[in-house]
Amino acid sequence: MLVATNLYLTSNLANNSAAIAKEIELSGIIDSANSARIAFGEMRYWLTDLAVSLLTPSERNAAAARNRMDGYLDQLAQRKPKLVAAVRAERNEFEKTANDAVARYTDDQRVLGNSLLAQARDHSVKVDELLISLIDELREELSAERDQIVAAVTSATHRTLIADLLIVALGVLFTFVILRSIAVPLRQLIGAIDGLSAIARCVHR
Repeated sequence: MLVATNLYLTSNLANNSAAIAKEIELSGIIDSANSARIAFGEMRYWLTDLAVSLLTPSERNAAAARNRMDGYLDQLAQRKPKLVAAVRAERNEFEKTANDAVARYTDDQRVLGNSLLAQARDHSVKVDELLISLIDELREELSAERDQIVAAVTSATHRTLIADLLIVALGVLFTFVILRSIAVPLRQLIGAIDGLSAIARCVHR
């Protein structure tokens, strides 16, 4: 029973180690999702700034933020390919519309530029909503994984405690049985010796 208990605990520890590794992986993916959202915020800021200022550094900063975002999205696509594809599609529409707005501002067509910038803003809101949805889904998975680990540890602890109590009870029972198996014949032997002694005393008399 001790061997079986140890094997059971070893198996549970192995399962929990795998679950903890998965939890760490999920935490890393959530960090990537948050970083993608931050990078998009920077990209949105610099593209808006470009539309207003028409400065080359703003364009470079927007491109750098976009590249960082792409790196994070590549990591996320391994786990949530559909959501990431939707994020990319909306982000591309935002970027295209914002660049069109910049072109209109450059041509001194401010009314069209303002209209396009408003459309770009709508796409940026959708990107943000999709990223928030992605983060929420990942957090739910992480929470479920943690609950599963806690439940497994609690179950293993209870079962091990019950097994230990059974082992103690069986140990006491086996000890009683062994002592009884020795004591009963011993009493019988003592009774037989006493009987022989009594017979011997009678014969001597």
